Amino acid sequence: MWRLSFLLLLAVGVACGTSTSTTSQAPPTTTPATTAVPTTPATPVEPTPTTVTPTTGSLAPRVRTGATVLVESGFAQLDGMRVGLIAHQVSLVDGEHLGDLLHAAPNVELVAMFGPEHGVRGDADAGEYVEDAVDPATGVPVHSLFGPTRQPTAEMLAGIDVLLYDLQDVGTRYYTYISTMGLAMQAAAEANVSFVVLDRPNPLGGDIGGGTLDPAYESFVGFYPIPDVYGLTSGELARWASAEFLANVENLDLDVIPMSGWTRSMRWGETGLDWIAPSPALASPDAALLYPATIYFEALSLSYGRGTEKPFQVIGAPWLDAEALRAELDTRDLAGIEFTATTITPQMLPAMTVEPAYLGMTLPAVELTVTQAESLEPVTVGLHVLDAVFLQANAIGVDPLERPEWLDQLSGGTLLRESLTTPPFSVDDLRALHREAHAAQSANRASYLLYD
Repeated sequence: MWRLSFLLLLAVGVACGTSTSTTSQAPPTTTPATTAVPTTPATPVEPTPTTVTPTTGSLAPRVRTGATVLVESGFAQLDGMRVGLIAHQVSLVDGEHLGDLLHAAPNVELVAMFGPEHGVRGDADAGEYVEDAVDPATGVPVHSLFGPTRQPTAEMLAGIDVLLYDLQDVGTRYYTYISTMGLAMQAAAEANVSFVVLDRPNPLGGDIGGGTLDPAYESFVGFYPIPDVYGLTSGELARWASAEFLANVENLDLDVIPMSGWTRSMRWGETGLDWIAPSPALASPDAALLYPATIYFEALSLSYGRGTEKPFQVIGAPWLDAEALRAELDTRDLAGIEFTATTITPQMLPAMTVEPAYLGMTLPAVELTVTQAESLEPVTVGLHVLDAVFLQANAIGVDPLERPEWLDQLSGGTLLRESLTTPPFSVDDLRALHREAHAAQSANRASYLLYD
């Protein structure tokens, strides 16, 4: 069925596109992928207000999203269908929410919407349960997929012919939107409902990095046996996962409406699309790029910027020698990144639900600044920062590892934790192990790619 989308894309032609747009988001669980996943909320990341980074250069975006392609066709592929929509605040076409456009379309019926982490309109904090509701703009029911139930039930899918998925992902295994996608695909297969992914860019492009999930550590932040940074769009991942990883989807009617103009080498600035934060702490493309570099500090006794204006772009602690850490990292000659010694003072920002670490304390810190997005390898940068922090902490008798079980969940196993806590730690040796696993997967996933 997915091949029909290419015909649709060709029919639409080269009309201009629109603006488009999680934080490790959920706590670890061990619930199998075939069931709904009841968990407790994660430690929220501060809800920096959703922002838009204006497009520079060309007036028209170079990339047209799957949602844009669908809307420009007049919803031709959905003609006469009853639709369920998995969406959030980035699910926009020309500034209008896709739910509103579906509701107004004369040839389709919007039956229900489904809210992932942060909700359908993006008004829920990170880790905060999303409640069932009635959408005030359309009047349709909104079913929560980030609460006690993580998977659509048969009752939720009653009267629906097709389930649309339109969430802006950030290309990392632990970002919960792709877990929502997998659970929804399984539910759709069981309910005999078609599933259509409206594809969007991967802000990390085609980069692959980090460890591959050990299935024993499957959770809502590790739903597939793939690397930390997996180098696919959501549509490509859906095709790969449904064929290779997910149980009970043999009869799934899966389709992907692809983008126009996107290539795997692109960073966000090359797409021509505005950046709309897919989750509160990722308020810029640079924050998304650095997210895989600093996410593991959630498990350490350092601040990773929660309670500041630069979450995931700065790390600090009372015991940290920031200037020494900066100097050490500079010796490692890492491409595309600059390190600066600074200070931070975590605060309770608007709508935060959990107190940040070191609230009100001024901390020595190191800021990470992207200098060349196309050459940055975020996982490699993260491993070097972890190594340098552990070396400094060990030298003064500090154990920086505060939540070892969370580090295992995020990294998909024990390898990273054991490597860091059993000196000497070699970034090169760990990266070599990662590359072996990546090479074994490359041939397997090649047939599911949609873009060069």
